[in-house]
Amino acid sequence: MPNDLVETQQTQQPMQTEPTTEPTQTTNPTQEPASPTQPEPPAFDIAEASLDALKAKLPEGTELNEALASEFLTLLNGAKSRTELAEGLMDMQLKVAAQAEEAMTKAWNDTQAAWKKEMEEDPKVGGTQLSANLAKAQEVINTYAENPAAVKELLTLTGSGNSVHMLKFLMAVSSAIPGESAPVEGNPTTEVKPREQRLFTTS
Repeated sequence: MPNDLVETQQTQQPMQTEPTTEPTQTTNPTQEPASPTQPEPPAFDIAEASLDALKAKLPEGTELNEALASEFLTLLNGAKSRTELAEGLMDMQLKVAAQAEEAMTKAWNDTQAAWKKEMEEDPKVGGTQLSANLAKAQEVINTYAENPAAVKELLTLTGSGNSVHMLKFLMAVSSAIPGESAPVEGNPTTEVKPREQRLFTTS
């Protein structure tokens, strides 16, 4: 009779144990490496700013627009990122530029209105005689300016055409020009100089 024990020992296969470590995977040389994880951007950190700190940086004698400064500080201290701060600063710059342009326009208009009023109320050239005096000034420009249109444009662009002092100057020039029919003083045989030379003569 076969020995069951011996037969079992002969036919029994040894037990295989699982490896304690995972097998190393062979890297495919043609496979692209995985993209590394992008690091998180650093947290936006900025020291708290104050109105007093801004005032301390101003040159002596400079006044701080506190309303605008407060708006700036709110943006500066409340921004959560550099992008938010940059966008806010751009918006503020546009706002400040518009306010500056508006202020310059108002200053120009106020100055011109004041000059016109001064001219109209001047006792020597204003009042009821203003229209006639303006006509004389125009005549001087039209007669003696090399380019009357350019001179008039200059007076308009600079606003000096509304100045009583410019009007008085042109009136003085008009008064210094002898009339065409004015009698010639001295020897009648003396050559009469052109009006330009008579106007700007130094003798």
